[in-house]
Amino acid sequence: FTSARIILSHVTDGLELARRYKLPDQIRAFIAEHHGTRIVKSFYFKAREEAGEDADDVNEEQFRYPGPRPRTPETGVVLMADAIESASRALQPDTPKAIEKLVNSLIDDDITEGQLDESGLTMGDIQKVRASFIKTLKGRFHVRVKYPGNEALMVQSNQLPAAANTAENSSVIQPATQETAVFSPSTEESSG
Repeated sequence: FTSARIILSHVTDGLELARRYKLPDQIRAFIAEHHGTRIVKSFYFKAREEAGEDADDVNEEQFRYPGPRPRTPETGVVLMADAIESASRALQPDTPKAIEKLVNSLIDDDITEGQLDESGLTMGDIQKVRASFIKTLKGRFHVRVKYPGNEALMVQSNQLPAAANTAENSSVIQPATQETAVFSPSTEESSG
C-alpha cells in the first residue's frame, strides 16, 4: 500500500506547496481536481489479488484520490488528459483501433463514475474532447512508412545508431561541405 499512498499523496502534497507559495485559487483547483475521486485501479486490484480469499476486505477508499471531482470544464478536460496521457505512455497503443479503445474506455469510465458530473461539460463537449484526444494520439503513435533513403536522413540528424554511420555504408548521404555544396556565399562572391 506504500506505493499507492505515495501516488495518492501527490495531490495533498501539491496543495500544500500551492498554499505555501500562495498560488492562486484557480491553480489550486487544478491540483485538487485533476484526478477527481478516482481509484488508483492498478494498486487496488493488486491489493485484492494479494488478499486472496479476503479480497472483499480490501477497502477501495484507501486507493481513492481525495478529490473533489472537477468543478469547471477546464479541470474536467485536465482530468481526462492526465489519464489519457499517462495510459498512452504506459501502454503505447500501436493501431488506430487500440488508440480509440484506450481513449473511449478511460472517458467512458469517467462518465460512468460521475467524475465529470460537476464539471459543466456537456456530452457534446466531451465528444469533442474525445475526438481531439483520439486525433492527437493517432498523430503521435501512428506507424510511419519507411521510404527508401530515410536511413540517410536519420543518420544526418543523428537518429540512427553510430554503427549505421560508417564509411562502408556508401548509400548514406553525407552533409554538404564547402567543396560539395552547390551554393555557398564564398564561391558565389568569387565567381561574380
